[in-house]
Amino acid sequence: AGYFWGHSAKPQEDAKRTKRLDRASEEAKKTKTGFITEKEEVVFTWTLKDLAALSYSNKDGYGLTADQIVDTYGLATSVQYEKKGMILTWDRAKNASHQDVSFQFEKVDGNYYLKTVQASNLEEVYASEDDEDEDEDEDTSKDHEMSSKEFKDLKKGDKETGKGGTSLLEVLKKHKTSVQIGTETKITADGEEYDSTRVIARINLKVGDDYKTLRFLAQPDGDFLYIGPERN
Repeated sequence: AGYFWGHSAKPQEDAKRTKRLDRASEEAKKTKTGFITEKEEVVFTWTLKDLAALSYSNKDGYGLTADQIVDTYGLATSVQYEKKGMILTWDRAKNASHQDVSFQFEKVDGNYYLKTVQASNLEEVYASEDDEDEDEDEDTSKDHEMSSKEFKDLKKGDKETGKGGTSLLEVLKKHKTSVQIGTETKITADGEEYDSTRVIARINLKVGDDYKTLRFLAQPDGDFLYIGPERN
């Protein structure tokens, strides 16, 4: 039921966002020829809350299909077909300065099921900044570096629930790096395998002279809370 978050009761400040979601969904229902739209049409602007509410493929079954996602959230801006799947991308929308979100789908029995999402330059991460004239060539390498002190000061939430952990959005507003979201996996002798049904967000940052992958657990309210780094 979570994926219908856009149609649930919303605070007044979300009214415009809900209206845009409805418009995007209506456009998708009128288009029966594919998954994408022209740039001048409605493109939904994704947030972390939306991505947390999606159902991803896991050890118990398959995630949402591409059709289900498009019917609810509207058409993407581009599509790339692969031998074993497909990638749908939502880039900048007319009403947003920032957005670059790619959905990877696995193909099973003719259907495309959601496996992971890669998101960067989310509008909400830049919401408090006036950077319309930002220099595209500006060095942003510092965004991907976290001091050892800041790393130690991160609040590590309960490993099972995430309760008490630092919010992912708080980290992204300071370190504008990309995020990978999907079901929790583990590496085995046979390669990567699904480990649970939990939805995890991962970001990679340089901490001192080392690189760390920080993990954040999706919450029922759409937040992601820090549960610690991946095993070193």
